[in-house]
Amino acid sequence: PTPTPTPTPQPTPTQQLSTPEVSVIEVGPTHISLAWASTGGGSKLLYLVFKDGNLDRQATPETSGTFYLLEPETTHTFTVQAKDGAKLSPTSNTLTVTTEPSNPNDTTPPTMPTIKWVEDWGGNEIILVWDQSTDDLDPQSIIRYDVYVNGVREAINVGSGRSHLYVVAGLNTITVIAIDTAGNESAVATTTFRCGC
Repeated sequence: PTPTPTPTPQPTPTQQLSTPEVSVIEVGPTHISLAWASTGGGSKLLYLVFKDGNLDRQATPETSGTFYLLEPETTHTFTVQAKDGAKLSPTSNTLTVTTEPSNPNDTTPPTMPTIKWVEDWGGNEIILVWDQSTDDLDPQSIIRYDVYVNGVREAINVGSGRSHLYVVAGLNTITVIAIDTAGNESAVATTTFRCGC
C-alpha cells in the first residue's frame, strides 16, 4: 500500500497585538505613576511610552513606571504602543492626567542628606553616595535631590542616594540638597573631592 504522507506542520499564527490599556496607579504634585499592558504577539513584548507627544521610554519591557520632576497642577498626556519584533500595536487611547496641587500646609523641609562616600571611577568621573533624607509627609521614593559640583547643578535624582558625576582637576566642592513636593529645601550637605585628573 502507498504510505500516507506525513502532513507538514503549519506554523502557529501569531496573535495580533492588542491596543495597550493604560491606567493610573498614583498621582502626586510632582509625579504620575501609570501601568500599561497589551496582549498578543510573543512572550517578550516591549513598550514605547509617549509623554506629552514625545517618546519618553523606548522599547522597555516594564509594564508600569513613574514620571517624575513634574510641576504641581499641570496636565500631561500619555500614549503607549506595544512592540513585538518589527510589529507595532495600535496606539493606545490618550490618557490625560493632572498632577495634584502642592500641600500649602507643608512647611517642614526634609532632613539633610548625609554624604557617605565618593567613589573614584578614574578620569574625571565619580560616584557620590548619600543616605537619603526623610520628610514629615513625603515618602523617600519621591524626595528630589539636586546635586551641585562647584556651584553648578550637575544632577537631579528622585528617590535615590547615588549619583554619577563629572568633576574637574583639583579640589571640587560637591553639595546635595533634598527637596520635598512642596518645594521645601533641606540644609545643604557638603563634601570635597580632589581629582588628580
